[in-house]
Amino acid sequence: MATHMTTRMATHMATHMTTRMATRMATHMATHMTTHMATHMTTRMATHMATHMTTHMATHMTTRMATHMATHMTTRMATHMTTHMATHMTTRMATHMATHMTTRMATHMATRMFTSNAQQTQATHGDFLR
Repeated sequence: MATHMTTRMATHMATHMTTRMATRMATHMATHMTTHMATHMTTRMATHMATHMTTHMATHMTTRMATHMATHMTTRMATHMTTHMATHMTTRMATHMATHMTTRMATHMATRMFTSNAQQTQATHGDFLR
């Protein structure tokens, strides 16, 4: 009887303690690993996204700014040069034509006056000039 009860109690306690320890360790490890993995994966994802987004945004914003400035400066230079050249060429043509027409009119009037004076002198003093 002593042997039987000792064996039975030993078996019972072995089963009970094994089950209890297994349950306790399962609960403990579930809690521990949940916390550990939540922290680990949050940190890992945060690091990954920080690196990824830094690279991505640097590329994106560089490209966007390059495109923006190319368009902006092309438009600005086109507008500037249109205005500048219109003013420059108008002034240049006005100066050129003023000089040209003044010279032409002066030459024309000098020729005309010379011819007129010569004819008048011939008509008035023709007999004395021979």
